Amino acid sequence: MSPLRRRRPGPEIATLKISVGQPAHLEPGESEGVYRANVPLAQVGVVQLGNQLFAFDSRCPHRAADLTIHGEITGEGRLRCGVHGHVYDLESGLCTDAQDCDPRLETLLMFPAQQEQGHLWVLVPDDHLD
Repeated sequence: MSPLRRRRPGPEIATLKISVGQPAHLEPGESEGVYRANVPLAQVGVVQLGNQLFAFDSRCPHRAADLTIHGEITGEGRLRCGVHGHVYDLESGLCTDAQDCDPRLETLLMFPAQQEQGHLWVLVPDDHLD
């Protein structure tokens, strides 16, 4: 699992391209359908819906609950935090529960994820590493 440094377009923000292993071997979180990616220095969750993989900061933007423990997949393919009920769109990270949260302030940080040669790669911005 050797990270490769990549530059993002824009003002000096670099990313780490990190292999988190084969999708079939991801470590299950405590929530069904939500997986914990073993990424050094970052907290990353992964959800697979059909052929799509979504990687995200596993800390809920509302109160920082670990979504690999407290998250659940809704029937609409969204991620709900089981602590306070906030619901996030996995495409955009936007909070979709408009009456309970402010989507301008509470947006789930999404990471680009891709499969290459049977491995899942996640691009994590340097400024997000713990």
